[in-house]
Amino acid sequence: GYDSDVQNEVTSLVFDADGFSLLAGTSEGVIGIFDLRKRSPILTKDHNNSLPIKQMMFHSCFEARHVISADSKGVKIWDPRDGTTFTAVDTSDELHQFVVPKASKDRHSGILLAACD
Repeated sequence: GYDSDVQNEVTSLVFDADGFSLLAGTSEGVIGIFDLRKRSPILTKDHNNSLPIKQMMFHSCFEARHVISADSKGVKIWDPRDGTTFTAVDTSDELHQFVVPKASKDRHSGILLAACD
């Protein structure tokens, strides 16, 4: 995770719209959710692939809030409160990027598009 004794580089960063919450993905495939007012991550999530995190986002659709995160082997959608995986999509080819269109100003759609080799 975020162990200071391990060589772990930050590979992806993204802020939530609230301006206080930050996702930080590492070269070891671990994501930390940080509240900028606190010293340590409030939650860590391991992608379990030991691959660098390529992309992340906070996702809001109706009343549900999730985090969507990707490494080169797949995308995970999970609960930012406890890290529970909602769903995962694994790819046989390398994943480069994903996008989730907006449904309105305040929420995202349920569509996820991924660019793979």
